[in-house]
Amino acid sequence: MHYDLRLEIAGVLKSWAVPKGVPLEPGVRRFANATEDHPLEYLAFEGTIPKGQYGGGTVMVWDIGTYEIIEGNYWKGTLHVSLSGKKLSGEYLLTRDSQEGSNAWFIERVDTNGPIRRVEDDQSCLTGRTMSRIAEDNDAQWDSHRGPQESGCAESDLKQLAEARPGFIEPMQCKLEERLPEGDEWEYEAKLDGYRALIVKKAGRVSLMSRRNNPLSGEFPEIVAGFQSLPNDTVIDGEIVALDREGSPSFNQLQNRRLHRSNIRYYAFDILVLRGKQLMSLPLSRRRELLNATLAGASPPVYLSAALKAAPADLLAAARQHNLEGIIAKRLNSQYEPGKRTGAWVKVKINLDQELVIGGYLPAAKRHFDALLVGYYSHSKLIFAGKIRNGFKAPGCKESVFAKFAGLDTAKCPFDNLPEPPDARRGMALTREAMKLCCWLKPKLVAQVGIREWTADGHLRHSTFLGMRDDKDARDVIREAV
Repeated sequence: MHYDLRLEIAGVLKSWAVPKGVPLEPGVRRFANATEDHPLEYLAFEGTIPKGQYGGGTVMVWDIGTYEIIEGNYWKGTLHVSLSGKKLSGEYLLTRDSQEGSNAWFIERVDTNGPIRRVEDDQSCLTGRTMSRIAEDNDAQWDSHRGPQESGCAESDLKQLAEARPGFIEPMQCKLEERLPEGDEWEYEAKLDGYRALIVKKAGRVSLMSRRNNPLSGEFPEIVAGFQSLPNDTVIDGEIVALDREGSPSFNQLQNRRLHRSNIRYYAFDILVLRGKQLMSLPLSRRRELLNATLAGASPPVYLSAALKAAPADLLAAARQHNLEGIIAKRLNSQYEPGKRTGAWVKVKINLDQELVIGGYLPAAKRHFDALLVGYYSHSKLIFAGKIRNGFKAPGCKESVFAKFAGLDTAKCPFDNLPEPPDARRGMALTREAMKLCCWLKPKLVAQVGIREWTADGHLRHSTFLGMRDDKDARDVIREAV
């Protein structure tokens, strides 16, 4: 049993063998022998290494964290650093023996006032496993040419978790906020404008399901194919999007995906069940580790939704530049709570686009419709928001939307705030007389609407039809406002 100290420097891990361990007390000086550089993949590796490679034996990540150089230079043989780990923190001085070409270094704790963490336990800071348990599990793979092939987020420590049957799980929701929360306890992702969808693999079969538990496998066979290597009894949460020429999500192209099959992507951002084990009670940080390892065998168009490393203000500026819908912040220690909007996940939107309920239409002179009549729910009442005439230029678009009206005709206006007074809006107000021109529909259909502006009295201005939202329940549609 011995300890190694490794510091990331210039893209590799500079390494020292410290037989007696890093000193915990100030003034204690110990021998540290410089060894060969290690690959960065070694940072989170736990498992058994064959003899002859990096010394062989069983490896545990006893502690991990960050460090700051106070002064000195590795290549000049003196390095004064401040360590901040999960178990150990303090200032240390590393000095190389003066003899030229020597690998002999010494390490000494030099601060006298900093916290001293007396942690002598045999326990991994990543998985909580003991050294004997890591050797017993032997789950990590080691390639003689590429080194560690699986990080310390090994699946073996899941054995104690509850069993779970893979199937539909109602997706966790984001709370709309005006500002992004800040701090190390938060992780950020791009808010993607697409379809929320679950991937379920059970008995060797991959299924793709919408947030309303509707089958999507037939609509997106390329995504199903990309997940064929997924372990059995696994459930993943993510978003289906279509990317335009600039690489930005385009809901319009997603709607017209038959013309843009090569632009379809699935971005996975959470894993809820893995090999029949329920992961939702684990913190998000742990689930993300497992998701990353699980997606190693996935193929395009399946991708990991990247964690964004930047200040919230910079992230929002970049989101505007790349025409993203917004930014999502997730608390790293949060559990996955199906169907809930707890505030552990929050979103800040860049644009005003949102889904709205179709409650009727104005008929065209010849066929189909001239404008959709849309609104949103407020305290169980459907509120009329405006008419949509723009956005139907794609061939067959109006015909496709009109076909969905079949069987939804009703003689009763579904909007609670109609009729309008004559001066309610610019253009034709839906007065009692004007409502005689309208065709009403049962409020079952949802459309994605591009919105330039909301007026002071709650009406749409410069709105555009973007597509139908078959994945949204009309009763869940509210006006999105902070």
